Amino acid sequence: MKKYLLILVIALVVILAVPMMVSAQGSTSVIVSGTLIMSFELTADSGTVSFPAFVTGENDAGPTLLTITTNDPSWAVNAADDNLGAGTGHMKSGSTALQDTFQLSPNMDNYSGLPYPDIATGSGSGTQDVYYSQNIESTDLAGSYNITFDFNGVPN
Repeated sequence: MKKYLLILVIALVVILAVPMMVSAQGSTSVIVSGTLIMSFELTADSGTVSFPAFVTGENDAGPTLLTITTNDPSWAVNAADDNLGAGTGHMKSGSTALQDTFQLSPNMDNYSGLPYPDIATGSGSGTQDVYYSQNIESTDLAGSYNITFDFNGVPN
């Protein structure tokens, strides 16, 4: 009987101990973090715009389509030319500049010279047309004139 009682006690210990060993639980948490950097891609559908032969008065050209691809919630596109000093914002032939400034507009109504801040603004990706205008005075000298300018995207 002692033998059966001992076996019974051992069996009870095993029956009671095994579930406690199996049901032992633990937990842990993992925090994952990351940083999404702002991306901004700006492309123009044409790197060169040509006016027809200039005539005295206003001469218009364009548009150039700007395409903005970004994850930035608020941005602006600025335009500035490469000319320095008195020639800033003017089409030039060598060192000779046209009298009136080269003009840009996002809508063919509100033309402005260079630099042109915020020629396009928005949130997320989008497109913007840009139009060009150059007034020619009767006293401007004959020549082949050009201007180089850059569009730059900036977060707001």
